[in-house]
Amino acid sequence: MFADFLAVPLQGAMPVALAVVFVAGLVRGFSGFGAGLIYVPVASALFGPKTAAATILLFDIPAALPFVIRLLPKANVREVVPLAAGACLMTPVGAWALVAAPTETVRWAISLAVLGGVALIAAGVKVPTTAGPGTAVGVGAASGFLNGLAQIGGPPLILFWLGRAIPPETIRASAMLFFAIGTAATLATYLMAGLIDGAVWLKVLWMAPVFAAGMTLGGSLFGRTSERTYRLVAYGLIAGAGLAGLPVW
Repeated sequence: MFADFLAVPLQGAMPVALAVVFVAGLVRGFSGFGAGLIYVPVASALFGPKTAAATILLFDIPAALPFVIRLLPKANVREVVPLAAGACLMTPVGAWALVAAPTETVRWAISLAVLGGVALIAAGVKVPTTAGPGTAVGVGAASGFLNGLAQIGGPPLILFWLGRAIPPETIRASAMLFFAIGTAATLATYLMAGLIDGAVWLKVLWMAPVFAAGMTLGGSLFGRTSERTYRLVAYGLIAGAGLAGLPVW
């Protein structure tokens, strides 16, 4: 087993995957979301959608937990609750689609969802500020389905929060809390679906410290970089990942 562990970085796809993991961590640490949008399309092309979704679920947990604990007091818990309720309802449905659908179909769905999501966010599309709890549950359900399918549930949340006069630090903290709750639901679902095996764990053991390093650096940059610069870089990286993950390559 130890020899298998040492051999993982020498596998053809792993150097590229580890570089993408670091960039994904950088964006996640800065904004509270976006790791899946960058990592999953590329990793799906390298390893397949099931391995991509399972690895990011696992390597995100130890890196994100300290951020969740530290940022929890700044989160809007009242707003996160209906979002998380919707997510928990639809996460198993997304996971079922990941298991049941053909690999190429899932890869198309992932890339198109990523490209469509970043296009809507960049265009400034917003959920109306007057939307009530029912809308929040629906937004959470959409995010939960995308999380169950591929760990890319960020766009529905960002479209929801963009329409509100909320400080960036509150959005960041609320996103961390939402994804912590969603992670618990997704982990239980993936374990029951048999998506987490020894090969996934071997990759995760290498990816987790790289992701943590990226998140730490991203967190240290929060507040030091202009919002416009961050958005341009993040949107470019996410769009590039979506294009790279298209099954046409």
